Amino acid sequence: MKWFKRMVWRWTCQGRELEEQNEMLGSSTKRGQVIARRDGDGDGLPEGGLNIQVKSARGGKIVVFRNYDERNDRNLYTTYLIHDGENFESSLGKIITMESMKL
Repeated sequence: MKWFKRMVWRWTCQGRELEEQNEMLGSSTKRGQVIARRDGDGDGLPEGGLNIQVKSARGGKIVVFRNYDERNDRNLYTTYLIHDGENFESSLGKIITMESMKL
């Protein structure tokens, strides 16, 4: 019978923790902070936004853009390489400008 009481006790503790988390999320969103947001394609990104990944590699940086194609229901990836000799900030700015013009 002790195992049953322990199981019920664990369930109530877990339920309290979930309620506390929900209260924390509710109070923070009331203050104007958005914790998480899901949009149409389920990846949490706003529609028309850019998803950028920058990775370090030998000889430079790899910049990967992901765009969601709603018509074909697939992700499209575009990859760029910025060499170490190039100015990273200006190169990344140009790449972002080109990608945002595609949208």
